[in-house]
Parts: sequence; C-alpha cells; structure tokens
Amino acid sequence: MTHQENVSTFIEAWTSMVHLYPLGQRIQENGVASMFAHVPLSFMNMSIIDRPAADEADLRSLLTIARERATLCAHPSVAALCDAWMPKGWESIASEEGFQVGLNITGMKAEALKPPRRPAPEITWRRVDDVETARAIGEVNAPAYGMPLEWFECTAEPRYWSGNIHA
Repeated sequence: MTHQENVSTFIEAWTSMVHLYPLGQRIQENGVASMFAHVPLSFMNMSIIDRPAADEADLRSLLTIARERATLCAHPSVAALCDAWMPKGWESIASEEGFQVGLNITGMKAEALKPPRRPAPEITWRRVDDVETARAIGEVNAPAYGMPLEWFECTAEPRYWSGNIHA
C-alpha cells in the first residue's frame, strides 16, 4: 500500500463515519482534510494532512491550517499525518506548533494471507442494531484509548453503525 493509498483510505473511513452524525462536516483543501462529527469524542473530529510537506515552512503552514480548522469544532479534535511525508525533525516542529504525538497507526494491505498457524477462535459476528450493543463498543474502546467513557456516549446510537461502518 502506498502512502497516498494509506492516507486516502484513512480520509475515506473518517468521512464515512462523521457523515453519519447530524452535524458531520468535511473540508478538504490546502493540503488538509478535516472531518468533524462535532461530538465530544476527539478522534471523531479529525484533520489529516493529505500530501507530503515540502519542507519545515510547508509543514508549519499545514499544521496552522489544521489548528485553525479545529476552531470550527466546539469539541476536542486530533490531527493526523503520514510521518514518511514529513521533513526531518517533524516531531519538534509539531511540538513547537502546539501538537503532540498521541497514537501511531500502521496501515496494512495484503493481496493474500498465509494459512493460519492454528485454528481461529470461535467468534460471532453481528450487526450493531441496538443501543446496548452500540454502548458496549464504547465500553471496550474507552479504556483501550485511555479516554473517558462519557466521550464514547456519542457512539451509542445504532444508526451510526450502519452502511459500511462496522465495529
């Protein structure tokens, strides 16, 4: 998977999720794609740098756009970038601009998988079609991300788990 495919997939996934929310919003211009659900859960309010930063000044400009876009949302938000697209020392630059690294995500793609080394465990797949199940997803994710459970209350709505969105 190329870096561009990885970033584009990430943007498409967040766009799909935030558009399920009544105030869902996407702005993609000037090198930054912003998808805001306008909910308390910070990673449902995301800006993603969608192209390589040419140099330090360009990175600062992209981070400024992300910071200014964040003011469009009354709730916390996060910014994401592809570190392979960033100039050397980008972590220090981001820190100087008021950002901090919070989570590393690795995109992966495979045309085929090797056969399993052992049998897969029993698992039941089901759609999220009630509030109880939707809320349970937040109860699993909140501690996994070190976030308060109340931030995930916005995901406790079955209609947000329809279409191509799966838990």
